[in-house]
Amino acid sequence: MSVEFSEELGPGVTLRPRRSWIFRLFAAIAGVAIFAGAAAYLLLNHDHLFDTAPAAQLPISVSVEETLSLEDFRSFQQDLAAKLEAVRLAAADQQADLRRLAEQMSALAAKLDTLQSAAVAAPVRPPVVAMSKRPVPPKKPASTISVGGAPLPPQNRQ
Repeated sequence: MSVEFSEELGPGVTLRPRRSWIFRLFAAIAGVAIFAGAAAYLLLNHDHLFDTAPAAQLPISVSVEETLSLEDFRSFQQDLAAKLEAVRLAAADQQADLRRLAEQMSALAAKLDTLQSAAVAAPVRPPVVAMSKRPVPPKKPASTISVGGAPLPPQNRQ
């Protein structure tokens, strides 16, 4: 049949017989062997595979034979009551501090609002720039003292 088909394809084309069936057979046998081995392992070890942790299998036997006297229990109650009262007082002090801080924050916020409204309401003046003055000519000396060796001007004495 392959000869007839190769003649239909053309004169230079030949078909090779397929030999991959050996590889497929080997792969199928290997797959069946792996599956059979896994099934046998599960059947032989099913009771050990799904066991719970060994610590959970240990029997729990707690035998506490400790007894307390009534006096010890009452002293424990008194200590616990004293500690609870101290915690209650500390919580009350913290709440008082928190209220005081909240009042201070609201007072500061009110002051900030007034300062901001005053800053907005104040008219904006342009900045003052100092004007440059002309240099003042030096004054003439009031007396007739020669400075630098120049002759003195004549004086009018009266």
